[in-house]
Amino acid sequence: TEIYTLSLHDALPICSRVLVSVPREHLDGFTSLCATNEVPCHRLGVTDVLSTDLVIEGQFSIPMRELRAAWTSTLPVRFS
Repeated sequence: TEIYTLSLHDALPICSRVLVSVPREHLDGFTSLCATNEVPCHRLGVTDVLSTDLVIEGQFSIPMRELRAAWTSTLPVRFS
């Protein structure tokens, strides 16, 4: 899965960015859709079913288990 960031502030009247995971088989359609709608997108990194890490190319690598733990525990910890 390819990981992209979209600069929505260039396309909408808001200041926002989003992360999008795109299966490799849909990559051409995704980038074409972004180009057609003039939404800038930039490839950040990749995850793979055979890998246990999220790799942000040229920046860092983080284990998926750490990301999953942070994602699933944030709200319960915050609101308990």
